[in-house]
This record gives sequence, structure tokens and C-alpha cells, in this order.
Amino acid sequence: MKKLFIALMCAAGVVSCSFGGGNGTENGEEGGNAGSIKADTTMDQLDEAGYSMKFTYFGDGSHTGTFVFTHKYYKKEDGTRLNAYRWDTIENDDHTVYIYFRNSESACTYYDEEWEDTDYYRTQQTLNNLNGDWIADSHELLSSYGFSKTGTEKILGLPCDVWSGTYEKGDHAWGVSTYGQMTAKDGNTGEFAVWNGLTLRTKVNGKVQSECTAFVMGVPDSAFDKTLDITWIK
Repeated sequence: MKKLFIALMCAAGVVSCSFGGGNGTENGEEGGNAGSIKADTTMDQLDEAGYSMKFTYFGDGSHTGTFVFTHKYYKKEDGTRLNAYRWDTIENDDHTVYIYFRNSESACTYYDEEWEDTDYYRTQQTLNNLNGDWIADSHELLSSYGFSKTGTEKILGLPCDVWSGTYEKGDHAWGVSTYGQMTAKDGNTGEFAVWNGLTLRTKVNGKVQSECTAFVMGVPDSAFDKTLDITWIK
């Protein structure tokens, strides 16, 4: 786990978390095969129902581990809505979790087999960095560094725009850090597939680096409790 966590953090550039609340919307029947997600599903619809994306992460061409990103507009028992985010990284029996609630500025982390309430801003920044490096669509940024749209492809039944190119800093004063090894050095070739602002796959130098293997819409509020149970996604 520590190897995967360190690899993700290096590539990316961190509450009392049990608030009660309801069980939310149940997963679609197809579970990890996108379930009730359709090609025209909007981000607002995903946010309201809650969504979770599970990725296989590869290091140097070999299987390294798994990470899961989960987000929902979470509703407390008193009706208060919280913007909840969660990131899990898993390798063998090791599991690290970051959770934060934007509205209440509360956060917690599971690391070294212990839950701990953590500094909100540091936890938020860590999770934002991870999300920005692996999930967020970076085509506008990378279009200035040698990448262009080269086609379309369906991943988990969702129509993705595919962008590819060779990373070059060129005349830019600064390089960029996104999609892991894709932007680690000039000359690396890369490809990424995005749907609805979300990146479902990355490739570096012809090899898959990260790939979404499950994507569900409808996440229970209990996903943001202090729990290692992530059975809302298969």
C-alpha cells in the first residue's frame, strides 16, 4: 500500500466522519458496468445521486494496486447538505483513506490501520491533488504541451474523447504535473480518454497506466463514515 500511495503522491505533485444520514440511492443493477449511468448523464445528476469510480493502477507495466474516488452531495439527518469526497488506495491488505466534507470543513484519514481526525485543509489539498492528477479532464492544459484529440472510444459503455501526443515543455516557462508519468519528462508519449470531464484511462509510452474498471451512480451516505467497506462499488 505504501508503495502505491507514495507513487500516486509523487505523480500528483491530504471529522468526525460519521454523520448518520440516510442510505442514499442504491447502485444500478449492472453495478460496475456503469449501472444507471447513460451517455447523456450530467455531472449534476452524478453529484446528486453520488458516484464512485474504481481504477486499476499500473506501475512500470505491472499491476500495482487500486484506487477509488467517491463523491456525493451528502444529506445529514437535519437536512443539511454536505459536499463529501473520499479517496481510497488499496494494495493487497493495505488500505489508505482520505475523506473530507467541504461545507463543514472536517476531515479524517485511515492510515497504518488507524482512523484519525486530520487537518481539513491539508486533507482537502491531498485529495484535490490526487483527483486533479488522475480523474479531472486535463485536455485543455495538455493541448498546449503537444496533445490533441485523436478519436473516440467507449469505455464501460461510455463514449470518451481520446487525446494523445508527446509531452514537450517547449517554450513554456513551467512544465505541468498531471496523469502521472505522462508529464514526468519531455518525450513521453501519452493517451487519455475522458467522458463528461472525467478521465477513464491513461496510457504512457504505449502501456496502460490507469484504467477505470467500475463506475457506479448511486452511492449510500454511509460511504462517508469511518469504514473500510467499499462494497458500494465492485
